[in-house]
Amino acid sequence: MIATLALMAMLPSLTVNAVRESTGKFLQDHRDHSERLFTKCRSAKCSSQSFELSGDGGRLLFEECQVKENQPLETASGETMCQETCTVRDSKDQPRTVTVWRKSGHGLQVCQLQVGYDFCEDTCCRSKCSGQSYELKTEWKGQWQFQDCELKGSFGSGYRTLCAEKCTVVHTKESQQVLVLRESGPEPQCELQKVGFPEMAIQFVEQLEHDALKITDGEYWRLPLMEAKKIKFFLSKVKEDVLMPEFQAAEGHGASREISTEVKHVAIIGDLHGQLFNLIAHLIRIKETYKDKGFIPLDGSSLLFCDPRMQYIFLGDYVDRGERGIELLLLLLAYKARCPQGLILLNGNHEDPSVFESYGFLEELQTKFDDNPITQQVIDVLQILPYVAVVPGNFMAMHGGITPAFVKACTGKAGRFGQCLDRYTAYMSAWADPHKGNGWITSHRGEDIYYFGMDEAKAFLQSNGLKGIFRGHEQVQKGHTSMVYDGYYVTTVFSAADYVYNELRGTDEEILENDIKVREIELEESDVDT
Repeated sequence: MIATLALMAMLPSLTVNAVRESTGKFLQDHRDHSERLFTKCRSAKCSSQSFELSGDGGRLLFEECQVKENQPLETASGETMCQETCTVRDSKDQPRTVTVWRKSGHGLQVCQLQVGYDFCEDTCCRSKCSGQSYELKTEWKGQWQFQDCELKGSFGSGYRTLCAEKCTVVHTKESQQVLVLRESGPEPQCELQKVGFPEMAIQFVEQLEHDALKITDGEYWRLPLMEAKKIKFFLSKVKEDVLMPEFQAAEGHGASREISTEVKHVAIIGDLHGQLFNLIAHLIRIKETYKDKGFIPLDGSSLLFCDPRMQYIFLGDYVDRGERGIELLLLLLAYKARCPQGLILLNGNHEDPSVFESYGFLEELQTKFDDNPITQQVIDVLQILPYVAVVPGNFMAMHGGITPAFVKACTGKAGRFGQCLDRYTAYMSAWADPHKGNGWITSHRGEDIYYFGMDEAKAFLQSNGLKGIFRGHEQVQKGHTSMVYDGYYVTTVFSAADYVYNELRGTDEEILENDIKVREIELEESDVDT
């Protein structure tokens, strides 16, 4: 009796356990079945998804997708992947069948194009410039559009793939065909090529004023005009159309320029040595100083005046030691091209190839344009810059100073130094320095180079009806210094704020912190603002 009761008491427990075991097995079987179902590639999921290609490929839309195989593939990392075949339209709008991969699973899955298809990735495959607008700021000033563009080819330029298109433009009643370049990509900016020289000069001004100082880590290709081919064209046009006419119109060997009697205000900028940020700072200060004079600003520039009453004189040494010598030189030449009468760019000793090959500028050119050197075009321009500028009855400006040969040739010429200066005498003057004593002293800088005394300066200036010399060439504290002798002066202006001194003898080296200085002169009152 007791045993029977015990057995009956156990039955409910056995029944419950049996039900639990049966239910657990069913649930596990269901989970295993569900996982098998979800790991199967049962339905297409890629239709209407898109995939972005680099280059001209653009965005591909996957259409009419179907599962390629129900059995998924397992990757080395253990993921299960499904393949689908989809239709996409290529660059010519033709349908093509492609294989697409996605993860196995329910819900939305990201679909990716299988590698191995040529959809114009990283290359040029279609025209993209039709309808894009561009702006001209000189001849035919205004906004225009490229029309009926056709792809003509592609080529590499540094880290980029450039696409060439031939487009129609209409600036007058007649249409013309032009070459347009753009980068390979989904939304490229199309750039008109072979623009006129005035248009290119204004583009150089705008890009170098606003963007050049933003370029770091050698990414000079980010400045569209910093390409050797364009710079060569620009330099050749500056030489032929701007500098050579001045050179030929000047007396003698073209070593001297005379400043117009219309000029009433002169800004003198000393050595800059590749420091573009200093140049921009000087020009900002000059513009602020003369903002109330009513001077006409240079079209396209935020920094420069172009007014017959205003003259800028640069004393040379634009290159070497600083890291942006070519940008600085190009900006000054672009100013000169846009306002020829408003700027005088004098030669310094560092504009000579025998000097800049040792002090950094040649290396800079080779680094920035290693695949297409522009060195010869730069030399061709520098060789026809003058060495002296004269305001008759007032002062002369030069890089270095007078020499015995200069004095012998040009004493008593009333400042008409073009009549007496040959290029060698003018070049050697770029190495001269003043000293506080009298007479001539041989310079440590080299053979046939001299320090000139203030008595020699007075005698020479007096014979030419001048009052003083403005010159650069020497680093000086505070950016400027003057020597005065019986009312005649020699003023040194040095405008590079962070300058590493390393003379040709190659011994001493120091850094001077200079104030950012230029000299501003009002010719009507002969006042000097420092």
